[in-house]
Amino acid sequence: GYTIDGATTLVDGHSIYVSEDSPKITNVGEKLNYIQFIIENSEGGLVTDNYCFTYKGEFTLKVNPIEISIETESATQVYDGYNHTFENIETIDGTALVPGHSFVVSEATSIKNVEKLVNELSYTIIDASGNDVTSNYSVVSTTCGEIEITKRAK
Repeated sequence: GYTIDGATTLVDGHSIYVSEDSPKITNVGEKLNYIQFIIENSEGGLVTDNYCFTYKGEFTLKVNPIEISIETESATQVYDGYNHTFENIETIDGTALVPGHSFVVSEATSIKNVEKLVNELSYTIIDASGNDVTSNYSVVSTTCGEIEITKRAK
């Protein structure tokens, strides 16, 4: 938002708006914030150039990463001679991805023979358009599930 000091008045019938060209920030980082104003007369004509603006101070827009906790899948499979990967990742402890964001696994622990392994996964987080937004998150804890191949019955 913004405020206009008591000494500043607009001509009757004029309205002030924040420009759509004012800075915006979506991803983690900082950006200098300056507000651009538009002043219109009662007919919708631009009269901004007839006013002088004084800005007090410098302001920064800042987006911090979202803290999430994740857990990889645990699973058991009876031996069948094939390699298996279990690629589900979930957020836990009340944390969540932004709606429209999802995990994409790039590397997964593979298991084929009778054994038990920690299910370690490499992943990125993407938005609905497929853009990598992993840097917008801070993983504060990872719980790796266990994957196991068990013996076949005789």
